[in-house]
Amino acid sequence: MNLNRRSTFLKNFIALFTGSAVAQLIPIALSPVLARIYSTEDFALFGIFYSTLLMLSVIAAAKYEVAIVVPKSESESRKVTMVSAIASLFVFVILVTISTIFSDAFVEYVDNEKIRPWIPLILIGVLITGLYQSTSYWLIRRAKFKDLAINKVSQRVFEGASNLALGSAKQGFGLILSDIIGRFFMLIVSVFQIRKDVAKIIKEPKRGIWKMAKRYRQYPLYFAPSSLVNSMGTHLPLIFVSNAYTVAIVGSFNFSKYILTAPIGFIGQNLSQVFLERISQKRREDKPIFKDLNRLTGFLALTSLTFVLPLIFLGPGLFTFVFGSQWEMAGEFSQILAIAIGIRFVVSPTSGLLLALGKVKLVSIWQWTHFLLVITLVPVSKLNWEIESFLMYFACIEIVSYILYGGFIFYAAALNDRNLNSVS
Repeated sequence: MNLNRRSTFLKNFIALFTGSAVAQLIPIALSPVLARIYSTEDFALFGIFYSTLLMLSVIAAAKYEVAIVVPKSESESRKVTMVSAIASLFVFVILVTISTIFSDAFVEYVDNEKIRPWIPLILIGVLITGLYQSTSYWLIRRAKFKDLAINKVSQRVFEGASNLALGSAKQGFGLILSDIIGRFFMLIVSVFQIRKDVAKIIKEPKRGIWKMAKRYRQYPLYFAPSSLVNSMGTHLPLIFVSNAYTVAIVGSFNFSKYILTAPIGFIGQNLSQVFLERISQKRREDKPIFKDLNRLTGFLALTSLTFVLPLIFLGPGLFTFVFGSQWEMAGEFSQILAIAIGIRFVVSPTSGLLLALGKVKLVSIWQWTHFLLVITLVPVSKLNWEIESFLMYFACIEIVSYILYGGFIFYAAALNDRNLNSVS
């Protein structure tokens, strides 16, 4: 039985990894070209757009999408999927209202007037992401990892083609528009993939849908706010850099993040989705999980060394050789951030374990802690430090935060197995 489960986990991971490898290799392969057809100013503008979009996307469906994998009943899961899609529309309306009030203040703070016409597209991107999250978690629930891989490939193909076409035409906004184009086609493909289930989802009794919304209200009430805070902790640093430093520095910092986070998307995100499905299934069957966590963490730790060590010792030279001389500064930033990104790469894919175990409040504690540490960057950004000193301080925050997160995850896994042993 254990061999069958390991085989299933490996098969699911390989299916998702193979497709996602193609999806992630597309932007990685194109990055040397994009680095030469787009300027640091273009990447600075895209950084503000992308960071804001990702920051808001974590609450795009009010976190109801995470609850799709929880119910034992397929009928209940379909109802939660419908709740998640409806929540996406509500969140979109709320964000549109907020943006009409605070858009001027946002543009003034990031000190980049060029972002103003793209604010509506940020909101559209959040809506698309919310609807996609609903379909993707349904696919995870059904263990349709090949389908997940396919829709990710479609996203990157359309995004990459648009980036090349618009960049070659000297349209600096190409990075922004291409991101939305990629997301839109990813959503279309995912809806097509679940087309046979859509009718069943829509036909679920409306009273039952409201019942599921109330049953899983802890996700929007507790998990959504803390997830937003956590996302702000991840993406606000670029906004702070935009407020305190030059456009060239903002562009280099964003490009550095773009390259450094590629391994997280390339391997970490895929493992996270498969691991979440595996742990959720084991929890429903009252099976121990600590060994699974231990094996995955060891694999991720070894994998992280393959990109962390080269960046530490060869960062500026690598960036200059691969992307061009204008990105030497980005290579210097990568040296400073490499260890922090490596630790995040190890811990993040395992964080779904806490959700599978229903440890929402424990996740919230860490997210608020991380956010409060990141907020200390605001006064630090007013000290007129050199950007290198600012980034070293930021890297220390990330290292401490994710080591703490890993401790929480291992504690929850050990406690779960201990409770299972005491019952048996």
